[in-house]
Amino acid sequence: MTFDNATPTILTMCAAALITSMGCGEADTPTPAPPAPTGTETTQNSQTPAAGIATCGADTNPDGITPPTAETQLEDWRFELSGSTVRSVEGTVLSTRGVTNPRVIEQAVLVGSGGFLESGCSVTHSGTSYSWSGIACQDTPGTLLNVFLVLDEGVDLPTIRQDTRLRLSGFEIDRFKDYSAGGGYWQDGGDRGTEGQVSLWVTQICALD
Repeated sequence: MTFDNATPTILTMCAAALITSMGCGEADTPTPAPPAPTGTETTQNSQTPAAGIATCGADTNPDGITPPTAETQLEDWRFELSGSTVRSVEGTVLSTRGVTNPRVIEQAVLVGSGGFLESGCSVTHSGTSYSWSGIACQDTPGTLLNVFLVLDEGVDLPTIRQDTRLRLSGFEIDRFKDYSAGGGYWQDGGDRGTEGQVSLWVTQICALD
């Protein structure tokens, strides 16, 4: 997966129009089935309390969650990490979606800041892909990241509500490896720091407000 103004990879490229950008996942054979549509355009509403989510502190792994090893397997999937340190993504939740494949992704959370929160910025999100359109999206510097959450066994996903400001932390997953018969691999496509897609083996979800 690539973005406009980036060098295409050999797998796929997301088309982009003027003042429009898109992010999408990528896979080898077999290609993951796209998620069933559950909605399109998001809206920016009034702030909603992050019920049941603790306020952020300095520690991004307060429960001491360990990263997956090369042999760690959830359902049919194993994981390759980008590194051994915890990465954090912060922003206002624009949308949450389910993911059909890989099924081990508990939720896709699209978080943004700056111009991506403007009323004139139109954002759509369907799980493993997202897009935006409108000059307002980049009139003010901001971030837009589609974060795929993977939870260790025994860890529960809190209810994530639209318009809450969250910090999502975890060990970054570079590649999902499908160990089912004939399985391949799946990658989120990566990010440029301020825009793109990130997969996390979750260590903490906390509220910034």
